[in-house]
Amino acid sequence: MSEALLSMGINSTFILTMTGMIGTGIGVLLSYFLKSRCTLIKCCCVECRRAPVTLTPTDIEIIN
Repeated sequence: MSEALLSMGINSTFILTMTGMIGTGIGVLLSYFLKSRCTLIKCCCVECRRAPVTLTPTDIEIIN
């Protein structure tokens, strides 16, 4: 690592932690997109236009 990063207290553990947090945030955002029933989703600079699956009561099967 460069001396500038080390002098600011940024080491490989910090970089690994930040990478994990950013990856988790992206995963949560994608999970939200999948579970949403909206046709247009805008979040920060990400936009998703889609047609959600329509379910009727006969499509649902309850298994005990």
